[in-house]
Amino acid sequence: MHRVISILITLTLIFTLTPVTALRQPCGVVGYVYYQNLPLAGIEVTVTNLNTSEQDTGVTDADGLYVCSLYAQTGDILQISAEYNNITGTNTTVVDLSKTTQWLNLSLGGLVARFSYYPPNPQPGQPVHFIDRSDGNIITWLWNFGDGTTGTGKNPTHTYESEGDFKVVLEVRDPSGNFDRTSQIIHVRAFTRNPAIPPIKPPVYLPGYSIKEMCDLLRISNLSKSSNKVRVVFIDSGVSPRIYQVNDTMLDLSKIKRYTVTGDTEDEYGHGTSVGAILLYILTTKVDNYELICIKAFDKYGQSTEKAFIDAMELAEKLHPDVVSISAGSIPSERDLISRKAEELTHAGIVVVASAGNSGPDLDTILSPAINPYVLAIGAENPERTILNLKDDTICAWSSRGSPALKKPNCVAPGESIRLPWGKTEERVMSGTSFSAPFVAGGIAVAISKNRGLYDLVKTLYFWDGTIVTNAVKSAVEETCYPKGVYYVWGAGIAQFDKLPGVLHAKLMTLLILFIILLVVVIGIISVTVYLILKRRRFPKW
Repeated sequence: MHRVISILITLTLIFTLTPVTALRQPCGVVGYVYYQNLPLAGIEVTVTNLNTSEQDTGVTDADGLYVCSLYAQTGDILQISAEYNNITGTNTTVVDLSKTTQWLNLSLGGLVARFSYYPPNPQPGQPVHFIDRSDGNIITWLWNFGDGTTGTGKNPTHTYESEGDFKVVLEVRDPSGNFDRTSQIIHVRAFTRNPAIPPIKPPVYLPGYSIKEMCDLLRISNLSKSSNKVRVVFIDSGVSPRIYQVNDTMLDLSKIKRYTVTGDTEDEYGHGTSVGAILLYILTTKVDNYELICIKAFDKYGQSTEKAFIDAMELAEKLHPDVVSISAGSIPSERDLISRKAEELTHAGIVVVASAGNSGPDLDTILSPAINPYVLAIGAENPERTILNLKDDTICAWSSRGSPALKKPNCVAPGESIRLPWGKTEERVMSGTSFSAPFVAGGIAVAISKNRGLYDLVKTLYFWDGTIVTNAVKSAVEETCYPKGVYYVWGAGIAQFDKLPGVLHAKLMTLLILFIILLVVVIGIISVTVYLILKRRRFPKW
């Protein structure tokens, strides 16, 4: 009896004295410290978990970067503080353990205005919540919501009464009267199931990543060049026939063949030019004999109709491509003709790649046609400035998720802060799953080109159902991913294409061998049947 009581007392003491950090996980915190927008080296910073009071200190390197580590759980508030020239500054962030690293920057003696908002696709009459993300010793926040109304406070809420594109301006001020401004365009649209290009997300890394850097991350750059043909179609807002340089490669976008199901082929919105540049760079650098086709189905606002979108997919099917890339979608419904049409393309032996959407972090936000089980749904990840190190990559907060019941997306690819051509003359740094999907579509096209003869043979042998081959491509992509986390957030992981041609070759060979075995079995059964029939006729029973 005394022994049992002792054990109970010991267990009680253990649970009573266990620090709150024992319920939390190790959490890496990194960031940059600036003074008047220039990096500060050799500055000691203190990071505090305001929920537990635990602290850690670090010193910035030559680039102004510090690294700290402490215990935290999702929802905890972290605060950074530092001092320079008698100026003290602080900044906070909310922990999200779906990200392997928590970024927390600090600006001393300088203001950097920035903000985010949710929901990402607001409707008229729906409250929009604005979240201040600014750096600096801020005492005043002035908001202009773009509809003739203004507001104050750090995190206001505003409701738009009608549809429109509203330029929201945030101005922040410090005690000395210094100020900084930033702005974003918010697209307010009435509820519709019509397909649309997901709203572009603002970059978190202002210099942006080049297309080549993202191909390096995906190991597309590691692939040798193929001389075999491949045909890729993408459905978007058109293409502007312009010249755009990516590192040492000059892209001539006039090489993209242009079709339309609505109006002319000009890119009045700008989005299709960006998507086309990604695909063109991959095909130009990795395939000698390629054909890239754009079908315009979206207007100058990035909007379309169900009929126009389906017409575009039907036209794509008639062009007999190997891959169709779609950087748009609609809200799924029971009567989902877009999803059904995309599935028809896969039954015709066409690999369909579609962006998952920009409506995360909520679950069950995958767009159609990406939601279809035969379609490759692509989410977006953030390289966190370390191109070849995938360990610290994080999922983009706005990247659409599946759920425990919906195993989507299939994989992710870079979609954060990518530097791309926009429209006729502009270059922008943008974020969105719109730009993740063409990277995957391009990588798949190279793998198909490298397996051209075998790929066509297997498609011919399994003529009754093209999904046998397209599913082989889909599973090969998933098997070659760099695994990261929960499937309905990351899918199979970050797409990696250096091994995809070999894995796809093995799967195609397996299908070929299975067909030969099936053929031998069928011939054997027929031979035995014929033999028995002939034998019965030759030696009838008396």
